[in-house]
Amino acid sequence: MSDSELSELEELTAQDNELEFDSTGSDDYALLPICLFCEQRGSSSEDIWNHCKEVHSFDFAQFTKIHELDFYDKTRFINYMRSNSANDPDNVIAFKGKDEYLKPALEDDALLFEIVDESEDDPAGDLKEVGINETNASSAKDNDSYYFNSYSHTEIHETMIKDSVRTDGYRDFIYENKDLFKNKVVLDVGCGTGILSMFCAKAGARKVYAVDNSQIIDQARAIVYENNLSEVINCIHGKIEDIDIGEQVDIIVSEWMGYGLLYEAMLDSVLVARDRFLKPDGILAPAETRLVITAVEDPEYLGDKINFWKDVYGFKMSAMEPKRYDEPLVESFPSSSVIASQCIFKSLNLYKVTHKDLQQFVSQFQLDIIKDGILDGLVIYFDTYFTRSREYDLPIDALAQNWPPKGTPMGKLGNAFTTGPFGQPTHWKSCAFVLPPPLRQAALKKGDKIQGSIIFSKNDLNPRELDISIEASSTDKKATQAYHLK
Repeated sequence: MSDSELSELEELTAQDNELEFDSTGSDDYALLPICLFCEQRGSSSEDIWNHCKEVHSFDFAQFTKIHELDFYDKTRFINYMRSNSANDPDNVIAFKGKDEYLKPALEDDALLFEIVDESEDDPAGDLKEVGINETNASSAKDNDSYYFNSYSHTEIHETMIKDSVRTDGYRDFIYENKDLFKNKVVLDVGCGTGILSMFCAKAGARKVYAVDNSQIIDQARAIVYENNLSEVINCIHGKIEDIDIGEQVDIIVSEWMGYGLLYEAMLDSVLVARDRFLKPDGILAPAETRLVITAVEDPEYLGDKINFWKDVYGFKMSAMEPKRYDEPLVESFPSSSVIASQCIFKSLNLYKVTHKDLQQFVSQFQLDIIKDGILDGLVIYFDTYFTRSREYDLPIDALAQNWPPKGTPMGKLGNAFTTGPFGQPTHWKSCAFVLPPPLRQAALKKGDKIQGSIIFSKNDLNPRELDISIEASSTDKKATQAYHLK
């Protein structure tokens, strides 16, 4: 082969190599991962997720953690975003658990090739449930699971929203004080359907973090999306004790109250949120709650609860009577049944109360009999107060039924609602405590007094339940009884 022929062959080989290189390069480029929001490609999935975070303010790692996406839901999410032209990523309910999004929307999608199932890659994952207090931890987990699962159902949220005293109380505070919410960051602890979060958004909040650890959060996201509030409200699935929203907030709203105020122990979570996320000058809504006790005469209801066991289809079941004393009766009572004054026996200033304060407390009370009557039981209920300023001190004797004082301009001090006999019935109702003889069904005269003490304690086995002990006396009659609110 001549030198000229050799030179020509080398040139053709070089051209072939160049064409092969270009062809391979073109194929490699087509396989590079592409952004979910634009046409940007990167050398790896990590590059793309960094690009999404920096350019589109979307943190994939944080997103999957907040929404608890497993390997399959991550796959669904990517395909959902591809097939919906970069739709709203927060609309998790649109793709989570839906198998149509397991099919790749983009052929040879490199982002799908590099999804990591973090639960399988964590060698310590199987050890997390093993500990010294395994039995107690398991019990606490069961209590929490039951509690959060109970809020996953539609009926309970319908009941709460239909409670106009409750819902209007929050709405009125938020809407009548829009200047407090305008351009502010709000945290809604236990958001449920997101109704309070949406009130805050409509009042002008710049950002609302709506947090709930029950599966209702999926519906909340859909509701927020349906009402075009996704840019303001960020729905987060998780316990407030575990999540990190990454900033301090101006206002915390939460509907945490349970039967007898403290049943379910959700206030503890609100205190965690307060201590972790509320700015030093931030506002809590509500700001204060008060436990109130009074006495009632209601033989038709309370009497029947005891007397029922005296004759059951012709049989005596008196052995069941003591059981009737062990549990408070959750019921609404009319104001006409009240025979005594009302006594505030415990005030909880939510800016100051601590977890230790909630573990157990003892309070004294005294009631003045305001009309002749038969004592059928003591009734405990709570009042809830919303105040514009964290510095405002409620009058020590202020009951929700007479606060704020008549004539106070709307939005000047705040608002309040009661769950007791002198207000509209609520889903919380009141807790009636039937006292054992001789105080039960004691004949009392106007001017007589009932005095005693109350102990509220968290139950040892399930801290979401309450143990309540009451010691009371009037004239020469005394009674002591322990109750379990469960």
